[in-house]
Amino acid sequence: MLTFFTTPRPFRGRDAILQRNALTSWLRLHADVQILLFGDAPGSMEFAWELGLHFEPQAKPCDNAGAPRVAHQFSASPDAELRARCATAAASPREARALRVPAGARATAGPRGATEALQLHEMFGKARQLARHRLLCYIDSRMLLLPDFSEAFNRVEALYPEFLMVGRRWDVDISQPVGFAEQDWQDEVRHQALATGKCHAARQIDYLMFSHGLFPRDLPPLPLGSGLWNHWLIWRAVADGSMVVDVSDVVLAIHQNHEADAREISPKMQGKELGDHVALCGGSGHLCGIDRAPYRLTAKDVVPNRFRRLRNWCRSQNRLGREAAMLRRQNEGKGARVKELSAGQPLLQPR
Repeated sequence: MLTFFTTPRPFRGRDAILQRNALTSWLRLHADVQILLFGDAPGSMEFAWELGLHFEPQAKPCDNAGAPRVAHQFSASPDAELRARCATAAASPREARALRVPAGARATAGPRGATEALQLHEMFGKARQLARHRLLCYIDSRMLLLPDFSEAFNRVEALYPEFLMVGRRWDVDISQPVGFAEQDWQDEVRHQALATGKCHAARQIDYLMFSHGLFPRDLPPLPLGSGLWNHWLIWRAVADGSMVVDVSDVVLAIHQNHEADAREISPKMQGKELGDHVALCGGSGHLCGIDRAPYRLTAKDVVPNRFRRLRNWCRSQNRLGREAAMLRRQNEGKGARVKELSAGQPLLQPR
């Protein structure tokens, strides 16, 4: 069916509630959903063991104790008491052995481990290697999905063998666990999102669903903390002539609002750092937002994105306007300088 992969935040406090809501909603899309958790965020291994997910630690030869780091594929435990005991951060090595959980599953200290060091080619390459499905989806770990998501990619997949599916998110304030046991939980969440949520701008990309062979194997080593790699992937798919579909009109992808952490602050780069990351992407012309997708999925069919050319024209006009304003400022500065020189010295010197 589908393989999700993500880099979660630490499973503690409000983030633990939001990420549990999100990952549980992914599992409820279909009976055959695979989830890959990348990185070393504290609590990731316990959560993977609890829900039977695949945990892929940061790619390093050894952990802090000198033992080789290995990935783990867990099966969901039917014993709720064992799951609760395993989820405690204070689990000792002896208790972990009694629970048949690797000692490395104990919560580790630190804000986010070394997840920020992950690079695009490493994570995507490993995800394609581990995926047991033809469709993969990178998604933010706090995105809550509803059945309209699976309906959308089923419609697109039925029409095109290879594609990239993107869409805007809706920012919604959710601070409590979602009642998945209730039959109408989807209707309640949808009503809350439409009543109190806000559709985010097209520049924020929180999920990318793509066919297994869509992107090349030699992806550039873009750091995931830069916030630019997902824009580069959209540009690459568009440049290669692939089917890129914006499903914002039919998918209500819910981003659960949260307090900004270091990961949200880090992409706001300036100066040389931003220039270096843009250079790795091949320049600003190699970065595309969701609104640059050539096609849109509507309630009836996949249609060309008629507003794409208009947006491109507006961008070019804005760029030309900025360049013209810069030239005017430069000319005004030169004119003011000439006036200063003229005022301080007469044009004809008396003999």
